[in-house]
Amino acid sequence: MNRLPRVKEFIREDANLYELPIEYVGGDPRLVFFDENDTEIKVIDVQFMDRDQIKKTLEENGFPRVH
Repeated sequence: MNRLPRVKEFIREDANLYELPIEYVGGDPRLVFFDENDTEIKVIDVQFMDRDQIKKTLEENGFPRVH
């Protein structure tokens, strides 16, 4: 994560503004969206996004800010 400071900043500063589970696994950082049956429906690579782009992507996919 040290090679991706913008993603790291989002996790430290902004992730708590959304109700979303965060799971740390190896590999590149991704947003993975599931439907109500826990079927994976969309994967978005966020490694080249900045904080605002990640927030916009979350909001466009049904995760409004809660704080």
